[in-house]
Amino acid sequence: MRLYHGTSERHLESIIANGIRPRCDQSSNWVAESSDEAVYLTKCYAMHFAANARKSNDEKLIIIEIDTDLLPDPSLLLADEDAVTFAWRNGKLPSFEDESWLVHQSMEKQAVYFANFLSDYADFGCDAEWSLGVLGNCTYHGTIPPEAITRVVSYEGNGNWWFAFFDPVIAPANFMFCGSEYEATQLVLAERLDEAKAIQHVFPMMMSLEAIEELCARHRTAVVEPGKVLAGWMT
Repeated sequence: MRLYHGTSERHLESIIANGIRPRCDQSSNWVAESSDEAVYLTKCYAMHFAANARKSNDEKLIIIEIDTDLLPDPSLLLADEDAVTFAWRNGKLPSFEDESWLVHQSMEKQAVYFANFLSDYADFGCDAEWSLGVLGNCTYHGTIPPEAITRVVSYEGNGNWWFAFFDPVIAPANFMFCGSEYEATQLVLAERLDEAKAIQHVFPMMMSLEAIEELCARHRTAVVEPGKVLAGWMT
């Protein structure tokens, strides 16, 4: 299965050498702090995550493609805590302890809490596959080695040009109706137009996939696959 990770160009040299590592003690980019033990993967939103990883709009946007069959420990692939939080808030999941205090917390704090119980909820069927099916995202609780990276695509970061076709609301209700469009768009961003065309859409897209590819091609700065020389490829 192919999944994607969005980041800034300033992280790329380390990723090529060492793989994609959890943020550990680095600061989070989000109001709801991301887990410091997880790498976040998506089939839909890598451009959104890349844009939010930048410190400056001048930084290039990096889309990294991962083959999950090449991960060293597939059991470390778990749900995204946001998917679990949405399910819990709607009464779809059991509680492992007295969580009455959690009801009055913000959704951001709830997500931080549920990030600690993802392996437990996987036993109830809320695993990575479920999370990808309801939200489009999942997590990997360990380092993704360079060997699992199958493609790296770089885009210009200036101008918010991708808003012409991609400005997502990441929530299960929106994913139910727009998930297929987001998934197809992600494949175009990964320069996989032919695969994107095979996805069936619930509703007609605002822009055709061909038009999206044309726009992306104007702002795409590099596409690199394993086995090719990576040194200096962004210059």
